[in-house]
Amino acid sequence: MGSKNVAKVFENWPGLNDKPKLALIWMSSQARDDDRPPVFWGQREELAHAIGVGPDNADAAGRAVRRALKDLQNAGAITWSGQAYRGVGSSYALCLDPTVRWRPTGSGRDITWILDNRDPPEASVDNPP
Repeated sequence: MGSKNVAKVFENWPGLNDKPKLALIWMSSQARDDDRPPVFWGQREELAHAIGVGPDNADAAGRAVRRALKDLQNAGAITWSGQAYRGVGSSYALCLDPTVRWRPTGSGRDITWILDNRDPPEASVDNPP
């Protein structure tokens, strides 16, 4: 599971900060390499552990995970399904190629991901041309 996905994180997302990058690495390691898109279905506690936040303070862990996920969404590295409620956990499409974005359709457990192309990120020190 996920070794090719993890390699894509290092190749395509070098500018991510520590906790969001650790979260994306964990999410990528848990998603199947051959799924298109790779989807993370894991639990918040797993992500907290992956980004180095201990279980002794559940509130702080929840805040740290929410912030890392928000940073990843803002960067364009993940897309949330928009479906999370009792009996249906959150799922995130991993946008490991910066020129690709995934858009969810459907509801509950019946989510389908639609491919959306996007312009490549502009060149910067962290993202050379």
